[in-house]
Amino acid sequence: MLDYEKEFQVFLNDWMKKSGVVDVSEIDDKVPDLYEEWLNTPSEAFLSIRPIDFFKPITDPIKLIDVLGKYIFSDIQVPGPLLNEIANHSDEIYPLLVVSIKNHKTNDIDMDDYISYCVELISEMDKAHPTDDYLRIIAQAQKSTDLIESMVEILRAEIANEDLNAKIKRVYDVTSHEFAKDCLLDLLSELVFDREVYDIVLDCFLVEPTKSWLYAHMLAKIGIGECTEYLIERLKEPYIDYFNYTQVKEALEELGGVCEIDRRFDDDTDFDRMSTIEQEDIQDTDDEEYDE
Repeated sequence: MLDYEKEFQVFLNDWMKKSGVVDVSEIDDKVPDLYEEWLNTPSEAFLSIRPIDFFKPITDPIKLIDVLGKYIFSDIQVPGPLLNEIANHSDEIYPLLVVSIKNHKTNDIDMDDYISYCVELISEMDKAHPTDDYLRIIAQAQKSTDLIESMVEILRAEIANEDLNAKIKRVYDVTSHEFAKDCLLDLLSELVFDREVYDIVLDCFLVEPTKSWLYAHMLAKIGIGECTEYLIERLKEPYIDYFNYTQVKEALEELGGVCEIDRRFDDDTDFDRMSTIEQEDIQDTDDEEYDE
């Protein structure tokens, strides 16, 4: 398999040597043009074919997807010319991407990078996402991954679809994984006010104090001020840590509530870390003003 970055680096090093350039930083503005020149120059490494044309003889969509998979699993960056050919055959390749996603199992993490690429390609092709399969995969998830996050964001962008909302609710009701339920509930909190969703989120906030931050932000997105009294009560709790306190306070203020509670968190590691960062920011600002 040909590594485009590596081969271009060989070309660039040779060009620099011939041009008397020692440091690549001296020609930063020229590198994009040099890359275009390299792409369009027949290369021995590419069987005397221009790198930009190397994948054009592959017209079978199955073979194109096979080459894509080999690049992904090899950790070599997927070449732009390969992606161009995939885009040129998008109508034939799209069904293959959907099949790959349909066959994916959440616990098969070795395939996550490949499936993530499938999701990204479907977006770039501007084709319909297989949202039912995204919901199935999310419903089985027990922790956050890049793949799960990308699928959640796709669903979030389509949250106005009433049929999709109904499906999310059904999946929420049947999934047993706590992480998955939180992902789905967060999506549902994006809806125009839904009393059922509001009641679920508020109940979660009341019974899961260690995740106050999560449900408080969901309540803020829902935007119903009647829950502010519960947020204020949580801020008064002696066991609340600094992170949850700041997030609940932020949600309260988004809902128009006022926090008149002054708390100290001197023994909280998050508080110590944030205080250090804030002091460093203040010092940097002072230094910049002094330099001026």
